[in-house]
Amino acid sequence: MKKDSIYCSYFKQTAPLWILLIICIYCVLACEFESLRIELFSINKDISFVEKINNIIKNLSYSYIAGVIFFSLSDTIPFLRRKRIANRGVKKLLCQIVNAIDDFSLSINQNKWDEKTNPKQVFEDLTGGEYIENAPLTKLTSDKIALIDKLVNTINVGTDFIISKELYISTDLIDDVDSIKSNEYFLFISSIPDNAKNELYVTADKIVAIFDNIIEIKRTMLKYL
Repeated sequence: MKKDSIYCSYFKQTAPLWILLIICIYCVLACEFESLRIELFSINKDISFVEKINNIIKNLSYSYIAGVIFFSLSDTIPFLRRKRIANRGVKKLLCQIVNAIDDFSLSINQNKWDEKTNPKQVFEDLTGGEYIENAPLTKLTSDKIALIDKLVNTINVGTDFIISKELYISTDLIDDVDSIKSNEYFLFISSIPDNAKNELYVTADKIVAIFDNIIEIKRTMLKYL
C-alpha cells in the first residue's frame, strides 16, 4: 500500500482536529495583526473590551494549539509509525498470497490466472475433458489436495494477520478479507485436507466455482498493492 495513502487516510479520519487547529492559529494571528481580521467578526465596542475578548480568544487558541502539539507527540506520530509498520507487513502478506495463487495456478494448468482467465477452461486443462453442466464427479488426487492445502494455509495466515491489524489499515480491505474468509467455496477448500485422505470426488460445477473464487481472491489482493 502506498505511503501517501497511509497518511491521507489518518488525516481524513481526524480532519476536524486539524481544521480547528488552523482556525486557532488564524485567531492568534488575527488578534495580533489587525490587517488579518475579517470585518464580519468585528465587534463595535471600546478598545479595552475588544482587547479582553482578543485575550480570551488567544488564550483559548494557545491552549488548543498546545494540546494538539502534545497529542501529535504522544499519539499521532507513534500511531503513524505503527500504521506504517503494519501496512508494510500487510503488503508483504498480500504479495505472498498472490505468489501462492500463481504457484497454484502454474501447477494446475501452467498459467498465471487473472481477471481474463476462464475457470471453465482451467477445468478442461485440469481434467483433459470438456466442461459440461451436471458432468460426472471429478476426482481430486492427493497431489492436488496437497496443493490446495498449501494454498489455503498461505491465504489463512495472510488474512489472519491482516485482520489482526484492523486498527491500522483500511476498512475496505478488512471487509474484503472478511468476504474471502466467509465465502462458501473458500470454506469448502479449507475443509478438504481435513475430510480427504488420498482423494476426493467433486462436481465439475463446484471445481469451476472454486477456480473462480481463487481468481477473485487474487484480484482482491492486487487491488491493495
